Amino acid sequence: MEDVVAAVTAGPGVTNSASALAQAQSGDSPLFVIGGRAPQARWGMGSLQEMDHVELVKSITKKSVTLADADVYAKAEPALIEKLLQVRRSLVDADLGQGIATPNWGVD
Repeated sequence: MEDVVAAVTAGPGVTNSASALAQAQSGDSPLFVIGGRAPQARWGMGSLQEMDHVELVKSITKKSVTLADADVYAKAEPALIEKLLQVRRSLVDADLGQGIATPNWGVD
């Protein structure tokens, strides 16, 4: 398994990456997506491609954050990479067929 980093544009780039994120989650494959964001000074003014990416992808990622600038990103990156590479822990479900669920152990 290879680690993958993808850089995408704001808005449609992030929304289009959602299916790749869901597939990576399902396959337990590390994927680090770096998405663009509308400038903070224009946030709330209807700027092109303005949307809350974190809300869109938080249910299909281990961690989803907004980082204000390059300095904040540089400080946060090691923790984000560590989170990315952690082994996924989840519940397991198995539906067992009747012959498996009720084996014949010689008891009538």
